[in-house]
Amino acid sequence: MRLVNKIRALYENDPERKVSTGLPTGSRLGTCAAQLQMLRYRDRYPAELPRARMLMTWHQGRRIEAWLGEKLRQCWPGLVGLEQEPFWFLVEVEAGRDMDTIRDKILGRTLWGTLEDGFQPPRIALGDDGRVKMRLASRKKLGFVLDRKAGGVWVPTYVDYVLLHDEFGLSVVECKSMSNYSFRRAILGELDYGKRAQMLGIRRATGASVIGFFYRNETGHTAEVAYTGTTDRVKVVLTKPNGSQEVYHVTPEKDRLLTATGEAVHFPADVLWETAQTWTPLDESLWNEVRARLIRVLTFDGDPAHLYREHGPDFTCPTCQGTGIQSLRKGSSTPLKAPKPCEDCVGGFLEETTLPNFPCGYCPCTATCWSSASPRLEVTDKPAWYVTRADFENSGLTFRNPEGWT
Repeated sequence: MRLVNKIRALYENDPERKVSTGLPTGSRLGTCAAQLQMLRYRDRYPAELPRARMLMTWHQGRRIEAWLGEKLRQCWPGLVGLEQEPFWFLVEVEAGRDMDTIRDKILGRTLWGTLEDGFQPPRIALGDDGRVKMRLASRKKLGFVLDRKAGGVWVPTYVDYVLLHDEFGLSVVECKSMSNYSFRRAILGELDYGKRAQMLGIRRATGASVIGFFYRNETGHTAEVAYTGTTDRVKVVLTKPNGSQEVYHVTPEKDRLLTATGEAVHFPADVLWETAQTWTPLDESLWNEVRARLIRVLTFDGDPAHLYREHGPDFTCPTCQGTGIQSLRKGSSTPLKAPKPCEDCVGGFLEETTLPNFPCGYCPCTATCWSSASPRLEVTDKPAWYVTRADFENSGLTFRNPEGWT
């Protein structure tokens, strides 16, 4: 097995095999605050290095996204390739302790940033000649820009492609490769929390429409998902192999769509369609959460008491939904002939459960974050961290799920 061993060793020694700095920029705007806080103080909070297989997945994703961008250039003459060009959006910071803390961190070089009152961020606009015009920042590394005149800190996010869309006008396009699960949810207007936060940051930084161009790794399906204020419900258009199209609207029931005639149908099988277009409302409701998370991370002083966990164990029994009385068959919505006391819990609560697979199962700081609750890692085909209710309650740890996390 020399081939796989050598390649694995190559990845284990890859310079990219390192833990993130914890800077809350771009795609990390929706990351759990506690993870980012701990990564800002690596000397106090040990973090696990990414595994070789994870690096391979990242590399594959970047290759796919570069390939998608190249195809966009070939098909769309108005496309602008910016290659992770930084744009900034303003987060208001109260004058006083928070503002002074961020200033001191920038001056002390513990936070990547610049002090600049009256900062003029980059901008993109549509010129009178119908072409995309841009004013970009200088090539120096500015990082977070503390601007007392504006009353806040400018947060960088990154853009690859800008184009003039024939329906949505000036638009930023984000190319992403996705798993079956994430792709299906994106089509149905249920993009995960982290990507929605990233899209919101791009919208605030550029003022442009935001379009996701997604590729489904397992099957080769592609989707164009527009996050726009022009619709109040999710519309999906599927293109069939013969080029004809079907229009649907998403219902509150998962995997149920309404046809143009109002008929409720299941999502079509993969062989019946090839591409998808989705119109979904831009989720502005996340702004207060994103702002609060940024301030918590940027002002974090390293004190464990100030860690802000956004995910944690749920001890509510799924069999009885926390009532202590089972009324449905396990894993279904079929009622029992007669309700009975639940045999899987005590008073509606489990004695032991797992930390959420995502994001805790993928977090480099899980063991450190939950150490006082004595988490137990069980490695099978799907590794999981187990926590008992007694250990959790005795630890005194708390967490607060962000509103709208899915």
